[in-house]
Amino acid sequence: IKGVGSSAVDSIVKARESGDGPFGSIFNFIERINLGVVTRKTIESLTYAGAFDGLDGVRREQYLGTNSKDELFLDALIKYGNRFQNDTINGGNSLFGDSDSIKLVPPELPAAMEVNQNELLKKEKELVGMYLSAHPLDQFAFEVKHFTTCTISEAADMVGRASGEENLQGKELIIAGIVTNVKISYTRSTGKPFANFVIEDFNGSMNFAVYGRDYESFMQYMQPNLPLIIKCQLSPRFGFGQAKSEDQKPVDYELKVRRIRHLANTKEEFVREITLNIPVKMISPAFRTELVRKLKENKGTTNLIVKLLDYENQLAVEYVSGKFRVSLNNDLLDYLESRSVNYSFVPSLGF
Repeated sequence: IKGVGSSAVDSIVKARESGDGPFGSIFNFIERINLGVVTRKTIESLTYAGAFDGLDGVRREQYLGTNSKDELFLDALIKYGNRFQNDTINGGNSLFGDSDSIKLVPPELPAAMEVNQNELLKKEKELVGMYLSAHPLDQFAFEVKHFTTCTISEAADMVGRASGEENLQGKELIIAGIVTNVKISYTRSTGKPFANFVIEDFNGSMNFAVYGRDYESFMQYMQPNLPLIIKCQLSPRFGFGQAKSEDQKPVDYELKVRRIRHLANTKEEFVREITLNIPVKMISPAFRTELVRKLKENKGTTNLIVKLLDYENQLAVEYVSGKFRVSLNNDLLDYLESRSVNYSFVPSLGF
């Protein structure tokens, strides 16, 4: 973990192994470690890296919040640790070494607050070098599963094989990922801008370059941490200054960007209608009430069809809803999966 030196690590391990065993809480941790070695910066790095996530009682974002006294919780925590240790050294766990005296009280926790989870994950990766607690694409699992044709590592493999496999040449691929790096440069000959950007999914990353009109069209998407879905094509790459004549072979192949969309918008853009396939045995007054409530809570632009399935009599009846149009957000999809409601959808052909 960046910002956590070996001396701090050794000190934490030593405190953990000295009699009392694993740390029971963040307060137990701060009471036992050597705060002269394990500094505020070290504790902040441990916090952002998720090292305290396994301790009960405090969520990661609360360490970064303020309490009712307008104190940063992290600062109040360290102040408490120093006072606790000084009091212990001076004779007992009370302020005056007297069992009748007032006991030290751990600092007040900040109230729960809204935090951008992607920002926490970004910081986690900066410190650890990878995502550990979650991945920014987790919230787009539906889109990645249904709207992409391959992973980034699979796309990279096809790029490497395209020169020797004609069936791959010109093939269109759809990938999804998070923008992790953007670099704007200028051509030497004309001084016009172009961009290199890196996109990363669950198991790989790839660099893309966009020039000219593509740069103008796609520049709005060149933002770090933006989730994107990209249609690209395996296209020939010629050497610098090499004419693209009929009798000349390309140096190799590369992925040319053809279209880009924000990943968060794809369900609404790509899905024209959704069909709920419901066995008649599942239907009860309670289920109907619950389903209608969920549909009302998730109004949107996607057409809804309900197909009732009677397996015993081998019948299926479709009802096209004139009342409900829905939003295919995670709340509705999670509900359908939790109730084991099978669904299917018709994608649009706009991408």
